[in-house]
Amino acid sequence: MAASFRSYLADLTKSDELIEIAKPTDPRDIAALAWPGFELFIHRLRNHPQLYPMLPDSMRDSVTDQSSELRGRIQRMKTIHEIFDLAHENVTREQDPLIGHLALRHLENLIEAILEGHDLAKSRLRLVFFIDEFDYLLAAMPNYFFVALRGIRDRFKYRVTYVTFTRNMLPDLVSAQRMKVLEPFIELFNDKLVWLGPYSDPDAWQMIDRIEKRTVRREDKALGLCIVVTGKFAGLLRASIEHTEDLKSIARDDYWGAAQVLYEKENVAMECEILLRNLTDDEINALYTVACNQGEPNPKIARELEHKSLLAWNGSRYTVQPYLLAVFIANNSQPPKGREPVRPSTLPEGHAMR
Repeated sequence: MAASFRSYLADLTKSDELIEIAKPTDPRDIAALAWPGFELFIHRLRNHPQLYPMLPDSMRDSVTDQSSELRGRIQRMKTIHEIFDLAHENVTREQDPLIGHLALRHLENLIEAILEGHDLAKSRLRLVFFIDEFDYLLAAMPNYFFVALRGIRDRFKYRVTYVTFTRNMLPDLVSAQRMKVLEPFIELFNDKLVWLGPYSDPDAWQMIDRIEKRTVRREDKALGLCIVVTGKFAGLLRASIEHTEDLKSIARDDYWGAAQVLYEKENVAMECEILLRNLTDDEINALYTVACNQGEPNPKIARELEHKSLLAWNGSRYTVQPYLLAVFIANNSQPPKGREPVRPSTLPEGHAMR
């Protein structure tokens, strides 16, 4: 179940019915603060028809020889259908003052109903929640929410799994104070870390092929230069392809020269800035430190940037990559400001996350 919390918050603010529930009036009401997270999970589960548990026709239609065990299974399935059908309504009842506290129970009941329903139908499944932009969820939800997610995982063992997508490793996103509480949740991911880097060569050429099908064929030498100088970062590559005509006079191995030509294009320079702004201030400063030969970057930050394919070790020192990013930094002595935490619209003004 894929979920982007930032887009969810944007949708939530458009709903007059939901926003009154989601926005707590008392900052001490941790359950109410966690309500948007539980509601999001329930909403995504309810929006996947394939999760609706159904008995196979062969089992449901065998009326003449139904055993008492089968009749009980069919009756239980009707109860499960009711839980599934009413799950979202139950968590959005405006008149229920305990809705924040009950949201977790409704989520647990829905998950249990889905798993049990598929067991009854002899189609055992596993629920996997893909949480995109997890940084925003982490900043918006109280510790209570993540402790509850760990509790759900422990209750259902390995039949419920979470996959988080973040810009940095989870321990680096959590303050030391929060880590004391969140460590049981964070440790679920410690041994299962995967870095999603830029495109591979085949993926980059496939992307180019898709673009060319909609536009025109381009010279292979110019495209090869684009792939190298962009480091196969999707945004940089997409922006640079528009300007392959300007690379025809560039030598096949003149990557710095090609990067200089592309940097002068407004949309390419903008993509470079976007790439930088999605980093933290510490990461941006580390890249400028390396690019300006001002010493060695912090080892921990350097490793993060290596994983992100923005720094490379050449045997004696670090270098900034891709070429386009190095050219951008060389032409912009003032580092851009890194990303700032986004205040979720569901939190009242003056409320401090805890």
